[in-house]
Amino acid sequence: MEYVRILCCGKENSEFGMLSFLLDRMTSVLGITIKNMNGVCYADFTQEEVDEENVEYHEPFEIRCEFVYRSKECQMDVKRITNAGKRYIYMNIQYSEEDNISLLANSIWYDFKEKLIELLYEDYNQIFWLADSQNMKIATDLYGRLHTLENYLREIINSYMSIKHGGDWFEKYSYEDYINKYLKFSEWFRNSRYNLFKKVDNHLYNLEIDDIFVALKAAKKKQIANAVKKALEDIKKYEKDKASEIASVELLDSPSLWDEESFDEIFSKSVVGRWKDDLSKRRNMIAHNKMICRDMYNDTISTIDYFEKEFRKADELLKRRIKSEETLEVIRIRSEIEEAMNLEYCDITPDLLEEQDIIERLNETDDFICLSGIIDDKISDIREKVEDTLLSLKYIKDELKEETFFEDDELRRKDLLEKYIELGDSHYQYSTWKAILKGTVTKEIYSLIEDALQDHLSSIERKLENIKDSVFCVDLNCFSEGDIVRIKDFEGNEFAVNVSGWFCPERGSSNEIYVNWLENGVNSVYGGIYISYGDYEMTEDGIPIPCVEDELIVRFSEVNNKLEEVIDSIAEILNKIENKYIELEI
Repeated sequence: MEYVRILCCGKENSEFGMLSFLLDRMTSVLGITIKNMNGVCYADFTQEEVDEENVEYHEPFEIRCEFVYRSKECQMDVKRITNAGKRYIYMNIQYSEEDNISLLANSIWYDFKEKLIELLYEDYNQIFWLADSQNMKIATDLYGRLHTLENYLREIINSYMSIKHGGDWFEKYSYEDYINKYLKFSEWFRNSRYNLFKKVDNHLYNLEIDDIFVALKAAKKKQIANAVKKALEDIKKYEKDKASEIASVELLDSPSLWDEESFDEIFSKSVVGRWKDDLSKRRNMIAHNKMICRDMYNDTISTIDYFEKEFRKADELLKRRIKSEETLEVIRIRSEIEEAMNLEYCDITPDLLEEQDIIERLNETDDFICLSGIIDDKISDIREKVEDTLLSLKYIKDELKEETFFEDDELRRKDLLEKYIELGDSHYQYSTWKAILKGTVTKEIYSLIEDALQDHLSSIERKLENIKDSVFCVDLNCFSEGDIVRIKDFEGNEFAVNVSGWFCPERGSSNEIYVNWLENGVNSVYGGIYISYGDYEMTEDGIPIPCVEDELIVRFSEVNNKLEEVIDSIAEILNKIENKYIELEI
């Protein structure tokens, strides 16, 4: 059942103080139908017969009745009260049904009250709305919505600032007057015996809603505020004449909490402005239990809906700025699982190859196996042969210097010398030496060619040393950019197998690595490695399809061939020298 209780101040000594006149007005203006009316007048209490024309005695001062308004039944008690020569009308009207606030737009009870107010406003000097059950529901509904909205804003700010700056974030900033307001508003509670929620931080709850945004804009870090205070004190103390000029330093323009957190990107000017200029005024009316009309109710709900929508966006934006490690880990795990499933569906290797994985796969390809064989077998053999050849040349040089060289028989001496000279077949005096050997070779004649022959052998030694020092190769299980093989020939030409570029594994990308043959620092033969890292894309239907295939192509066989050619040519010369040394030994 709904009810409304009203007190009206009537116009002194007028018909508006007559209850019968009021009911007639309600009947004609509001369109009500009165039933079962009972009135109380002075005539009811006297035993004497009262003249029917005595209006004063027959006019009722209390009426109880039922009436129908738009098919809805109501009850009404009306009293006339006279005091100090002034008349008042007291009305208590009850509506037979409960009125649903959600259906306020079509409320018959509200329409009745609206028309009643207009009628009373015309007929009486003052109207006092003493009680209204429907308005109580309206105010209760709005206050609940406002309670939720206000605390949602506090929730957003507290959650973000506490996680971002720690639970003591409020105390890290200087809020000037707002600290004092907080202390003032919380004083009674802090000194009360109600201890439960004293254990809970309530700084924002003790700021008026008007102050929440304003306080954030005014707040500055305490250390900055303290620095500014000290700077101003120093200015006053030491720079009196220049105080006004120095006081404009940038320190005084340090960013507020609002600027520091770029809250203007979260809460627009429209939101901040409407919060202060509109919502706070509506809240004031509701919180102080003022009468709320239907239009204001609807407009307030629309306003609350606007802020709820804006705050949800603000909450989402702030949550994007800061995520817990737990959330990030869950996102990572889910993403990895989803990606692995999609890659498997697209027949793509689920694990992105790492650098060492790529190297291991490369060493299983034909060209790398071939290169490894050249390094392990032929280059290692070259090293050994060079060492052996250098040792043989040393023996030859030492033997040529022996004084006993001419103590053997002439034929053997001549034969040995001829074989030594063959080691210098590339020397420009080779033909001269051969001509000398046709005649008798004396010690004096030998001395003519010994130095040149020794120099030639030393030259061969130097070339061999140069080759030995030049030999360089890396372990192909851990190679990197740069030269992976280097070697020089007898002419001093430098050869290298060079790698340029490197692997950068990334889904959907590819790398091209060059494996080239260099002769004296110039690219001569080109080869390379191509690798792509498989990836997928989602169709409009949410189905993963490959956009890049897993692929590995290795092509540098010509480089291997060039390396073999150089090594074989060096080995051929070494074999020739070694064979001649063997002949000498025989």
